[in-house]
Amino acid sequence: MTDEIPEAAASGAIARCYADIRQGLGLPIVNLIWRQLAAIGALETCWQRVRDELPTITAQAAALNGRARQLIAGLPSSGGRPQGPRVLGSILVSYERGNSINLAVVKRLLGAPAMPFADSQLPQAPAIVPPVPDFAGLPTGARAAIDLLAGAGPAGQTGIRPTLWIHLAAAPGVIEAVASHLPPVLGCASFRKAHAELTAINPDGVASEIATGLVLGIVQAFHLRIAEMLLIGLYLERILSMPAETRP
Repeated sequence: MTDEIPEAAASGAIARCYADIRQGLGLPIVNLIWRQLAAIGALETCWQRVRDELPTITAQAAALNGRARQLIAGLPSSGGRPQGPRVLGSILVSYERGNSINLAVVKRLLGAPAMPFADSQLPQAPAIVPPVPDFAGLPTGARAAIDLLAGAGPAGQTGIRPTLWIHLAAAPGVIEAVASHLPPVLGCASFRKAHAELTAINPDGVASEIATGLVLGIVQAFHLRIAEMLLIGLYLERILSMPAETRP
């Protein structure tokens, strides 16, 4: 898995770019794609390519979010409802917004044609979410649950360990409960079909601005992973027992 520069370790130009990303995308955290691009020296280049198009990208993100909601409507029951504390609502809403926007960003970087705009709106991310735990410091069972979930879906081959799974481990026992319910959903034919539709790109319309190589490979991998996490995050919001007021 590619290295990353965590927000807490960022300084100088990278820290300033992270602050600009948080403000521009309306998110309390900088998502993993940006932290990995920072590690290979491509952060500022990729951010500047999309920064001036944020209104269009946000509208496209809302359309992708609406389509993802339609695609998960027919997914099978997970076989139960893992319980979670109220704080999970703020985490899931933050990632719903982040994954919607970042999916629109990677599609723009890959030159994918835009989806027709739909009458959809993105949630506003909470101003504060619990800190992301250090993966290495988590209990063995939590780390095993995270890696099980990371490998269970159609983007498992990317080698990207989704931060959402690590973040949910901030609440003791939750990620283990999620891992006991979700792998069959992530592996089922209907989920894989939904993921394939959300990541489909008509090659006739592609005009990527990214040179071939490491940056393109990272963006292509995140295209697969972010789409997967948007779908499964929305599914989790649906099945987790969360108070309604955790949604904005």
